[in-house]
Amino acid sequence: VLLEQFWPSKRFNHSSAVVHSDFLIFGGSTGRNYLNDLWIFKFDDLVSGTWTEIKYDSIPISPHPCPSMVTFNNYDFYFYGSSKIGVNEN
Repeated sequence: VLLEQFWPSKRFNHSSAVVHSDFLIFGGSTGRNYLNDLWIFKFDDLVSGTWTEIKYDSIPISPHPCPSMVTFNNYDFYFYGSSKIGVNEN
């Protein structure tokens, strides 16, 4: 799959989910910084193989490592992770 110029940065302790024909990645850590970005890859568009970063319309979610994401009845729910190792902020 060929990717365009932009795609999610390398990360760990992130959350990912498949929703219909979309693959979503949210947050995590680069090892130096916590992330709060949301990226989507559309499986139904494998020819172009593009990632799209979803920008916030309002106040962004604060960066946290180890977030959780789940889909229920076509709604996405994000459960925030820790601000420090071992401290949950759910």
